[in-house]
Amino acid sequence: MDHYNHAIEEFHQQWEPYGGPTPDDVFIEFGLTINQFYARHRALTRGRRRRDTPRSDTATQVATERGAPDA
Repeated sequence: MDHYNHAIEEFHQQWEPYGGPTPDDVFIEFGLTINQFYARHRALTRGRRRRDTPRSDTATQVATERGAPDA
């Protein structure tokens, strides 16, 4: 992970307990709109969650999300 992406993740973690950063804070820090910031953060964390989740857990999660009984 490069420095910029790491900074986005840390910034998000710092603001999360307070309901997230304001659009002004994001723009000042990264030069991004709030939507761009959250899209980048989702892309960063989505990829990591998939790699860190064991295959069996992923199958259970997908089944549960689809409403499969006793998943």
